[in-house]
Amino acid sequence: MDPTSLTFKSFWITPTPLIDPQYMNRREWRAAELPAVNGHSDARSLAKMYGALGNGGEIDGYRVLSPEQIDVARTEQSYGQDEILLMPMRFGLGYHLDIPEFQISPTGSLFGHAGMGGSFGYADPEVGIGIGYVMNRMLMPPDMIDPRWKPMVDAIYGSL
Repeated sequence: MDPTSLTFKSFWITPTPLIDPQYMNRREWRAAELPAVNGHSDARSLAKMYGALGNGGEIDGYRVLSPEQIDVARTEQSYGQDEILLMPMRFGLGYHLDIPEFQISPTGSLFGHAGMGGSFGYADPEVGIGIGYVMNRMLMPPDMIDPRWKPMVDAIYGSL
């Protein structure tokens, strides 16, 4: 909550903080096209899109990305302490990559993106799956790691 920090400056939108669910549920926010912060989806659609990415990039006859584009998107571009989120992060081109510090998949090959309050969508081409998770209750743990993720992902991989 230090107003001089990069974290505060990044998440506080006058007069309301970005992390306030009431702000994000406003019509104006939901109608805005802000690719980095306000994607909206249900879990089934999110899992379907990431399922395509986990299986060569095509689903129901539609190509989302080519296999070559998926490989490029999964290529590490940065890895280290994030000055905004204050935790280690690893990125490909537009996607989070699994990192040893918080690895949630047994393969270490998940790529996708987490969302505000605990939602996420990830693909794992090594085992051909896509995962989509959205929730009714947003959590903002101090370490930004949602405690629901790991047991859920363990159950998914355990069922394969």
